[in-house]
Amino acid sequence: MKLIPVKSSALAIVLGLSAPLAAQTANAQPGATPDIAARIDAVFTVHAGTDAPGCAVGVSLAGDIVFAKGYGMASLEHGVPITAQTAFDIGSVAKQFTAAAVRLLEQRGRLSLDNDVRRYVPELPDYGTPITLRNLLQHTSGLRDYGTLESLAGRHVRTMPEFIGLLARQRALNFVPGERHEYSHSDYSVLALAIERAAGEGFGQFIERELLQPLGMTSSRVHDSRGAAVPGRALAYAETGHGYSVIFPRNEIVGGAKLYTTVEDLLRWERNFHEPVVGGRALMDALVARPRLASGATIPYASGLRIGEYRGLPTVHRSGGGTFASEMLRFPEQRLAVVTLCNTSASHPRYLSQEVAALYLAEQMQSLAVVPARRQVETPQDELVRYAGVYRPLETPWNILRIAARDGALQEVFPDSGWYCQSMSLSKYSSAFPSRSCGSRRPPHWRNSPAASTARSWTRPGAAVPRWRGAGTGHADVCRRQAADGGVRRGHRRFS
Repeated sequence: MKLIPVKSSALAIVLGLSAPLAAQTANAQPGATPDIAARIDAVFTVHAGTDAPGCAVGVSLAGDIVFAKGYGMASLEHGVPITAQTAFDIGSVAKQFTAAAVRLLEQRGRLSLDNDVRRYVPELPDYGTPITLRNLLQHTSGLRDYGTLESLAGRHVRTMPEFIGLLARQRALNFVPGERHEYSHSDYSVLALAIERAAGEGFGQFIERELLQPLGMTSSRVHDSRGAAVPGRALAYAETGHGYSVIFPRNEIVGGAKLYTTVEDLLRWERNFHEPVVGGRALMDALVARPRLASGATIPYASGLRIGEYRGLPTVHRSGGGTFASEMLRFPEQRLAVVTLCNTSASHPRYLSQEVAALYLAEQMQSLAVVPARRQVETPQDELVRYAGVYRPLETPWNILRIAARDGALQEVFPDSGWYCQSMSLSKYSSAFPSRSCGSRRPPHWRNSPAASTARSWTRPGAAVPRWRGAGTGHADVCRRQAADGGVRRGHRRFS
């Protein structure tokens, strides 16, 4: 496949990338039977080429790593394969380390989770109601998401001072702290500043010394400088239609992301939940405790982790996105953990991790429901064009969604990078779950995945269209297409 030329500075970044192709296939551990290893290989077949980015996967049972292997390429330019030792930016999976750091400082009496965040980050305005560090941990702060603010402003913040300066200019919260749970990337980056100031040292230094090094996570580090070399790391790629383009880090905003690590190192961290070396039992239990809102309602988000279930078994998991894609999936009762890290956002590691977990736990899991074939709905291009535009969600109007009519479908547009990701297709229902698909590499096993139901409503200002029932004073048109099995639904409302 043709490569998009990249600047020569990429060479310096990949000099430390992981080792020769022979190492790529030599990482199965003693606890993985040949049958299991072959079946895991089959799950990752679509990612195993030498002409495309790919993934690394690791599995641990009762704290022992039983499988770790790489598929695909860490560097297409230099022919470097992904191995179990390849480092990836794990995106929001890093939030649990920030949560552990702030709880460690509380354990040592350096701060209190119930302190007003302005005690540590006085740059934030006084909103009349205190925001506590606990609110930040639980995404109940009301702080506006800085990624959304970037989109609205039309430019990116690059550094932590620029980030906090952007938040300091916000004169209101989205809601009263503690009353709602709403994910905001701003929360954990503000926590990173609080950690720095309470600890009296850099955020990355504290994380590495207090969390990573004691666990032997020697291939892990906080990437708080865009120009810093990271030994053994994969480059991030996006498919362009003419090959792959390298996506370089665009900022140095830490706390909620910017942690490079490997599947083997993350499994060492997973073991700490069951056999604590860092923090002790009380701290690790606190990381997975589900908090309550002011109303008393319990939320599924703990401290940087999500509490849920898969096919009837309780899980603790966390996904990371951006230019890379990652998933940590743990079944605490079975002591099974699966980590999948990929260097393209089109890989959907959550479903890959679930398939791998099912190879070990199928007898304990509930059966998957049979998913009917998707109904083909042919829609004229002129109808698709009616729904192209910029939308905002009814529930969170400070967010935006750009939709284009392209290639016979409605697609989400990422103008910064030129990405087009399938957001809602009116003409094809080709996958069994409602996920974006960037590029043409669609894993074939998607067709056998269980359906998931979602419904989102988005509004677009400026369209003179018929009044929509329940829209109040607005005028709207409604686009709703639903698969025959009731699986995927997405609603778009456009207001004048």
